[in-house]
Amino acid sequence: MSGPPEQALASRGARLGARLVDAVIVLVALIVVMGVSGLLQYVGPQNTVYQIVIAVLCVIGMVAVLLSEPVLTWKYGATLGKRLLGLRVARLDDGQNLSGGRAFGRWAAGLAMSVVPFLSLLNVLWCCWDAPYRQCLHDKSANSVVVRRTL
Repeated sequence: MSGPPEQALASRGARLGARLVDAVIVLVALIVVMGVSGLLQYVGPQNTVYQIVIAVLCVIGMVAVLLSEPVLTWKYGATLGKRLLGLRVARLDDGQNLSGGRAFGRWAAGLAMSVVPFLSLLNVLWCCWDAPYRQCLHDKSANSVVVRRTL
């Protein structure tokens, strides 16, 4: 299997920085969704229909925030954090953007690892010692690699 040359790979620092930016964005978005839903429950009428509507909107908002990573990776090749740091996710074999299914699988693998204590941290840090492609475990599951974005 041929992969990208080493000079095309994203640096470990850029990858970890992009992950940190993405985590902050998701955290802020979830706080906004939960805060707005809490405020609406506090100021709105206290009837069952209104409470159900708020709960449904809250769930939709949380799902939208959580699914942003695979959708952005599929459509644009990168999350907001990766775009800000000049990175993109590519297929290891040919360097093209991931398909929707592969982007979702990559995200789902990371999500599944996050429920096992310390495995989420190990997953993210795996790129620090992986050779030759600096892949995290979720990259290995999707046969993907993070490279520097070319203009």
